[in-house]
Amino acid sequence: MEGIDDGAATVAMTTRLRDGTIRRSIATTPSSTLPSSLPDTTACRRFQADSAAFRASVDDATETFADRLSTELGAIMRPSVGSGSPVMTSRDGSKRYETVKEVIEGGEQLEHFHSYQSGVSSLSFEKEERRLRRDNDDYAASTIALHTDQGFFIAFTPGMIVQAGGKDMTMSDGFYIEDSQGRQSLVQFDDEDDLVFMMGDGVNQ
Repeated sequence: MEGIDDGAATVAMTTRLRDGTIRRSIATTPSSTLPSSLPDTTACRRFQADSAAFRASVDDATETFADRLSTELGAIMRPSVGSGSPVMTSRDGSKRYETVKEVIEGGEQLEHFHSYQSGVSSLSFEKEERRLRRDNDDYAASTIALHTDQGFFIAFTPGMIVQAGGKDMTMSDGFYIEDSQGRQSLVQFDDEDDLVFMMGDGVNQ
């Protein structure tokens, strides 16, 4: 969203994160269009045009992923729910979901476009940063704390870094995952990674 941030301030949610980074977000759903209140600027018009094709591609890839996931998880879940029983029912029992794909299609689907802009750290954060670095040789500052997405799964594109006023983009780093033993690993993305899928906490429910 570089280039549309200032003009889109009225429709984008702006958050200052713990390390001073400014995050701006535009939220929508696959079945809706981007906010019509986006400013009528060259950057915003280009963003709307480019994102339309991008969102369609992500939707196709997500549907394919849901098909495969339904096949894989269905074979695991079927013995536990019993033959002839739905994988899930709605809370009031009025809706039966026979497959994992039906669960995914019946759930709420959200889209978020985020941009992150480096900011000046607050004094309190800088003091805490110095303490953590002093007490922990392995400490690395994080913009967002480790967390598990609350949905069934999440699909995202690896972040790209754009210098202010520039057009060249480089792949961002700093994306960590943590295993069940608490070990953290840095994920190395490259130009071949167009779309990444990660299971969310919903799969455990």
